[in-house]
This record gives sequence, structure tokens and C-alpha cells, in this order.
Amino acid sequence: MARDATAGHTMPEGFGAVRDLAIACIRDEKMDRLTGWPSRVGAFREEPMTTENLSNEIGHPENLEAAPEEDRRIVLTRILNAPRALVWKAWTTPVHIVRWWGPKGFQSTDCEIDLRVGGTFRLAMHGPDGTVYPCCGVFTEITPPERLVYEGDAHREEACGAGLPPRARVTVTFDEEGGKTRLTLETRFDSVAACRAAEESGVVPGWNDTFDRLAGELATM
Repeated sequence: MARDATAGHTMPEGFGAVRDLAIACIRDEKMDRLTGWPSRVGAFREEPMTTENLSNEIGHPENLEAAPEEDRRIVLTRILNAPRALVWKAWTTPVHIVRWWGPKGFQSTDCEIDLRVGGTFRLAMHGPDGTVYPCCGVFTEITPPERLVYEGDAHREEACGAGLPPRARVTVTFDEEGGKTRLTLETRFDSVAACRAAEESGVVPGWNDTFDRLAGELATM
């Protein structure tokens, strides 16, 4: 028999190892609930997991180390041969947006813009095969003609969000450069997994195609 120094009584041989395994399983289960990843061993616990007992064991999620920001964002830049005021107009006027939004072969319709903080941006992007990709977001910052910030609709599931990924913050800046405009589009995702999913869905070549179409639209304005 072995003695448990903390409890002051004896235990059968091997009980300490079983106890340690059970504790490891309980902790694994708690980490499952936090991270969404499977544990390395099954859980023996029948007690329901709650926010309170999870935080008591491993601390609040907001206190855990976050992924590096550079792993959660995509930044694209394009020099456009047009003055900043014109690029701003093309980016914020529905009649122009539907002519250039989306990769080559796509067509956008039903664009609605409420250009104010808290206002919405939405359109329907139609793929070559007829699939419709809704694009929805809310403006969180507007500084004409320098900067726009949107947040993608948290209820959408498409990885790229037709340009505004779900739960992502998209910042567009318009910088003047000798009569031209340096357009910078930064998409900051809420997780590394969301960023990788958007990359795999073709968000980078999709935006590069879209910038080409924007340049074509600017040439006609």
C-alpha cells in the first residue's frame, strides 16, 4: 500500500498513477472546450463543463497568448493611375462598385451602401457557374477620402466573404502619390485558421483580379 501525503491515508498500489491519468484527462477535456482540438486521451469526467470551473483551472481565454498578428492578416497594395478622390468615388458609389467588384468572370449586383459609421455595405457576387456569394459588412470607420474600415458579417460562413470575410476587419487606405493613388487593403482575421482558409479559397488572386477591374473602371470615369 502507498500513502497519500495530502490526504493522510493509504491507497492501493498503482492508485496514484490512475489518479494522475484522470487529472490529465480532465485537463485535456477543458482544453478541448477552449481550443476545439481533440485531446490526447479520453475524459472520465461526467460533470458538465462551465465557464467558471474552466477559468478556475486554466485561466480566462483572453489571458492566453494570442497568435502573432502577422499570421492573421493579409495585406495587398496596388498603385492606381487615378487621383485619390476618383478612387474613393469608385469605391463608395454603388453604380461603380458593381462594375468592378469581384474577380474576372464574376458579376456583382444589388449593391447597397449606407456610408456612415454603423452603416451597412452589401452586394451579391455571382460566380461564372451561377453561384451567388453574398458580401455583407458594417462600416466602423470612415475618413473621406483617406480610409475605410469594415467588419465582415459574423453570421456568414464563406471563408473569403466575397471580399469581406466573416468576423474579419478590412481596412482600405487611399494615399496620394504624384497624381496617382496607392491603395492598400488589409484584412485582419480573428484567427490563423480563418486566414489560412481565406488564402486557400483564393482571396489573394481574387483581389488582384478585382484591382485590375477597378483600374479599368477608373479609366472610364
